[in-house]
Amino acid sequence: MNYILGMKNRRDRKKAQTRAALLAAAHGMLIDVGLEATTITAVAQAADVATGTVYNYFPSKDALLFGVWSEAAAGILLTADGTLAKAGPSFVDQCTALLSLFCESVTVFPAPLAKELFASTFSVPPELFGQYVSVDRELMARLGELLSAWKAQGKLAQDMSIELASGLLYGIAVTQMMTLMVLPGFTLEQARAAIRQHVLLAFHGLAATEES
Repeated sequence: MNYILGMKNRRDRKKAQTRAALLAAAHGMLIDVGLEATTITAVAQAADVATGTVYNYFPSKDALLFGVWSEAAAGILLTADGTLAKAGPSFVDQCTALLSLFCESVTVFPAPLAKELFASTFSVPPELFGQYVSVDRELMARLGELLSAWKAQGKLAQDMSIELASGLLYGIAVTQMMTLMVLPGFTLEQARAAIRQHVLLAFHGLAATEES
């Protein structure tokens, strides 16, 4: 039994290592030669495996590309909790820090490449699109937790919908993500500053007084 378990563990480790090697090779090629030249055959050669081996892990080029995106961006999730802990005591500070992580998810590639990958999401099957937005979903869940915690403390409106509020705040981050991809010279620091201003606006509202 232990022998069989040991063999299974070794196979699992080997499969994980091969998958990681393929993703690393594809990531490097995307940076070096661009989206079009990053083919299944070229990735197989770079990873020193047979072309068929790539298809065992990724059934298409799109699946490989979005695997690379998800893998690269997923590291950002590891910083989410630490970022919140260091963000400061206010809701605006914490929300700004969390939404800024959305923007960081598109900086794992140069802006022109991120833009190409983003554009390609509109023509892929739903399951691949799900890979692309997996990081967004995880961060949205954390955003909901943050809103719920502040609502429970009585610091946010009690009739507020967590789902609607999360969507509103997420839209702020998406706007800055798009700006990062399409506006030359626009930096992550500028995106963070813009996010903070929009969160302040969302938090305090547009009305001058309760009667307005």
